[in-house]
Amino acid sequence: MVNRFAMRSTGDMQADWDARAVEDYRFYIDTCHYESEDDFDRNGIKDVAYLVNPVYNSISHDHLLEIGCGAGRMTKHLSKNFNKVIATDVSEEMLHFAARRLANPESNVTLMHTNGITLPDVEDEWSDFTLCFAVLDHIPERSYVTGLLMEIRRTLNPLGMAVLEIGGCGLGKNDIDSHAGTWNGIKWTPGGFERFLEKVGFTVEVVNTLGNPVMIYYARRSR
Repeated sequence: MVNRFAMRSTGDMQADWDARAVEDYRFYIDTCHYESEDDFDRNGIKDVAYLVNPVYNSISHDHLLEIGCGAGRMTKHLSKNFNKVIATDVSEEMLHFAARRLANPESNVTLMHTNGITLPDVEDEWSDFTLCFAVLDHIPERSYVTGLLMEIRRTLNPLGMAVLEIGGCGLGKNDIDSHAGTWNGIKWTPGGFERFLEKVGFTVEVVNTLGNPVMIYYARRSR
């Protein structure tokens, strides 16, 4: 059997995710719920509820920034809860699928292609709620993670909240960078990632789990 997880991990985030999108975007976004569009969509609804509901009443629902929106699996449902949404991705091919999923002339969603590290077209303190789910697991360089987290902090409203996830591809027994690619990214221990967030200017308020071993960090900008 072909090991699709290991394919095309060249270290070039855009090229690798473009190739995965063309091959089978649903599989590479949600490897457990990809065989039908209905299953793929239903699990997007489930993940949005799990990630947003714990803080639903404590956040502003004006501006949402989604990092790594992929084909819009969650974007479609997030947009119903926020007035304006910017959804970014490193892959232009993924964004083509997202545009198809979100086809609506009155959509409140702006799709934005980025290099996966910087957010030059997002204003300072624009976001009230920033979601970065199934992204940090797949980043091949620690410096890239540093850059992205600093951009998330820059674009986050001082009263806003960021939800940052590290999952099976990103959790390990040690904080290591060796053999990292764009599928199995650099490894973090849960405590090591929390300390890293504090180092780049976040205060972690809550840590939840989504199955095992997925860690969800709810964080705000440090004062």
